[in-house]
Amino acid sequence: MTHELLALAIAIGAIILMVAFGWAVRRFAIKMPAAEETKGQRRRRALESIASRNWTLPPDYKFDRDEATGRSLRAGEIDFCA
Repeated sequence: MTHELLALAIAIGAIILMVAFGWAVRRFAIKMPAAEETKGQRRRRALESIASRNWTLPPDYKFDRDEATGRSLRAGEIDFCA
C-alpha cells in the first residue's frame, strides 16, 4: 500500500471514529440538572422519567430491606452499618 493510500485510510478511519463517538456521546449523554433547578423539580423530573417507561412491579412485590442487606453481605460486600 502506498503512503498516500495509507494516509487516506487513516483519515477515513479517523472520520468514522469521530462520527461514531459523536453519536455515542449524544445517545448516552447524562443530562445534567440546571443550576437553578430545585431538589423538588429534580425529583419530579426523575419520577416522570420512571413513569414514562410504563414498567410496573409484580402485584405481590414487597421490598424487604433486611433481605436485601443480607444479600449484599452474603456477596462479600463491606457492612458499613456494623
